Amino acid sequence: GEIKTLPSGATALDFAFEIHSAIGMRCIGAKVNNRLVPLSYELQSGDQIEILTSKQQTPQTEWLSHVTTARAKQKLNLLFKNEQKTIKAQGESMLRKALTEAGLIIKKDISNDVIKRMLQHFDIQNYEESYRDWETKKRLSDRGIHVFRSEEHTSELQSLMRISYAV
Repeated sequence: GEIKTLPSGATALDFAFEIHSAIGMRCIGAKVNNRLVPLSYELQSGDQIEILTSKQQTPQTEWLSHVTTARAKQKLNLLFKNEQKTIKAQGESMLRKALTEAGLIIKKDISNDVIKRMLQHFDIQNYEESYRDWETKKRLSDRGIHVFRSEEHTSELQSLMRISYAV
């Protein structure tokens, strides 16, 4: 084996990221001194570590509480930030598609202000987090579109749209 130097308080997960970020991202557990331990296990000087990985494993947000090294935190934070951007884009795309299919959006672009106001209409507090929740997506695409199809709400949405496109 190879000797790796880690700061005091480093965990088995920190060690996995120290070897390579791809190993850290696929880590499912560790053996320390031939004993199975959780990812949060704090390593001691002289420990012999074997990292267990799986192709099906994906990083979990709780892992941020299991790592102490800057390298591991940076890799995880970057991954989660990129995932959030992707989820937000997918959620916005679903909403735009549902509104377009309902005939409520003529132009391709709809401002974030309109989307925020629509989320407020449905009592959804956090704009970005709402896209992570499948139920929110379903509520917006199913119930939301049906509600906005009624004359009262269609005019409200069209009003929102006009405000959005005003120069």
